[in-house]
Amino acid sequence: MSGTILVSGVLKRTVRHERPERSDDLSFPSSHASMTAAVATAAAHDAREATIPRAGRWLIEGSEWGIASATAWARVEAGVHYPSDVLAGAALGGLISTTVEDAFFGDGSAPTVALLPERRGFGVAVAWSF
Repeated sequence: MSGTILVSGVLKRTVRHERPERSDDLSFPSSHASMTAAVATAAAHDAREATIPRAGRWLIEGSEWGIASATAWARVEAGVHYPSDVLAGAALGGLISTTVEDAFFGDGSAPTVALLPERRGFGVAVAWSF
């Protein structure tokens, strides 16, 4: 989940979109929406992998997505985000969580990380097979 916070923070400081109530210019994307969507996505993945009855999986997934949706809408209702901010945040959180789940907890394949020397430091490359 820390990857979601990191990417969301970088985007906020890059885009600099003013909030509806004009308190600052860190509106896009919504970190609350990205974080709750990331947690809901991870919980849904874990529920699908667990050996619990189907109704239990639906209850877990429905609860998580209900909390994520309510959190996102509450940010709009509070006047601190536009709907586009929370939609982008939710998409970002879901994408990052799915990527991490698939890369590290998927079919057993692990990502490959390489350090690439450059003239003034180094680069990092990450790759994995789907």
